[in-house]
Amino acid sequence: MAHAPIPSALRPWRRRLLACLVIGLGHTAVLGCGAEPGADAPTARPTAARERANKPARSVEMRAKGPQTIEYYSPTVEIRKRFRSMEGPINRQVLELAKADPPELLWITGYRMTIVDDKGRDASQEFNCHNNFEFDAEKHAKNFGWKKTPIQRLFTLSQGQPSLALPEGFGIPLLSSEALTVTTQALNLNHDDPNVRVRQRVEIDIVRDEDLEEPLRPLFMVPAYIMALVEGEHGVYGVDNPDAVHEGSSCLPGVAAQAKNSPLYPDEHGKVFTGHWVVPPGREVRHTRVTSLLDLPFDTTIHFIAVHFHPFAQSLALRDLTTDETLWVAQARNREDGIGLEHVDHFSSVEGIPV
Repeated sequence: MAHAPIPSALRPWRRRLLACLVIGLGHTAVLGCGAEPGADAPTARPTAARERANKPARSVEMRAKGPQTIEYYSPTVEIRKRFRSMEGPINRQVLELAKADPPELLWITGYRMTIVDDKGRDASQEFNCHNNFEFDAEKHAKNFGWKKTPIQRLFTLSQGQPSLALPEGFGIPLLSSEALTVTTQALNLNHDDPNVRVRQRVEIDIVRDEDLEEPLRPLFMVPAYIMALVEGEHGVYGVDNPDAVHEGSSCLPGVAAQAKNSPLYPDEHGKVFTGHWVVPPGREVRHTRVTSLLDLPFDTTIHFIAVHFHPFAQSLALRDLTTDETLWVAQARNREDGIGLEHVDHFSSVEGIPV
């Protein structure tokens, strides 16, 4: 069910948004936004119900009726040395949730990850680098008649945020035939030779559309990255000639981290940015103009924000440069007995933030 229109008094059509990171390698916020009636957004009912996903590596069967939690275990990895962020053992598997013919409409409402040993017993969460949950964005857009292709990333869970639950009454729609990809990576920042075998237990909260007593309101995902400039004359992403409007939103130059999975982000003006960079000792504050990254196609509301930090990060703020106000701030709590994150704030709201 789509959202009611935002009152005109709350609708500056193109607000300029700024993300501000204090210290560390935290770099991403994934925001769940709601659709406005009549806008170019995913609908609750698919238009290509028989679209098939690629054959999955692993099939997970659902129960016949009612809300349920799907459980999945990643492959076991051995940890015998230290691994820096983004450099530990990594696994990727594709899941299929149900085998209905024709495919049925499902809703994802929550997602959790727990580090366990090879016998399924709870282990230290410090061995988690991250967990990425993704789908085929182009096929999803085709299935639901959405002209704008969403991002493929649904969720990221990392240290400090091992679970998420969407606000009451909201969900992410998908077809039962869509292939879902789970990518897991291990981390070890504190032990020279822990000699442990661990894996990730993943739990996905799902409800069938036909079992809903009340319709759910669909959410779609947009990303906002804190970035460091590694090539180019200035650090305003997606802007050729910065002016006073962009003052304070420039990225500082940085050195890209030498992680195997660290991506680079070029813009259309020949500048190159990184989402993982080396932080020197001391306090560091970075600002990134994220309006073009969000690329919102219409006025809408933010209902959920999950923040992906790396150790030593302290906070991340989403600011509205049009109104000069802070929309929301995520605070992190670092470990006192080693390197790692104990807690990271997330945002969840039925009312939402107008953007």
